[in-house]
Amino acid sequence: MATLDSLWRVRLIALASQIMKVAAAQISCAPGDLNANVAGTDDGVTFCGTSAIIDPYGAIVAAASVDREELIQAEISEDVIRSVRSRMAVFDHRRPELY
Repeated sequence: MATLDSLWRVRLIALASQIMKVAAAQISCAPGDLNANVAGTDDGVTFCGTSAIIDPYGAIVAAASVDREELIQAEISEDVIRSVRSRMAVFDHRRPELY
């Protein structure tokens, strides 16, 4: 459950920021622990793995397994980034003078 909830958060970050996002197995199965960067078991703590590559729409374009180490890869399309930014112009509402 921690993996699913955390992956949804990463997907929402990708969508809100309109960027490609890579979640590199940073999710621990321990309640409240989202800072680990490993998969498997380390010092008695089991990590869920599930690395993922997420596009600017929040769609998972590649995902790793939860039960083994593996490499994942995906193509990054500038057209997809341009498309999401033209459909949802969130950057038009920035106020750089405030920061």
